[in-house]
Amino acid sequence: MSTDIIQFDKNEKEYQWGALNWYIMVTLPFMAASFATWYGFYWWTKRKERRAAAEIEDLEKQNSVEYSLVSSP
Repeated sequence: MSTDIIQFDKNEKEYQWGALNWYIMVTLPFMAASFATWYGFYWWTKRKERRAAAEIEDLEKQNSVEYSLVSSP
């Protein structure tokens, strides 16, 4: 990947600070957006899993109460 941040002329390194500034201004917001999007999907799937587990637990409690009412003399 060529960004022209470092240029080699006559075996000398020359830093292009303007190119580095543009690189940072572009990549950091995209990186932050990527992490935020990933965390949003992670949070959303965990939330769905917790809700599904809670529904199963509620159904199991409901079934155990109904079973105890039916089986009691």
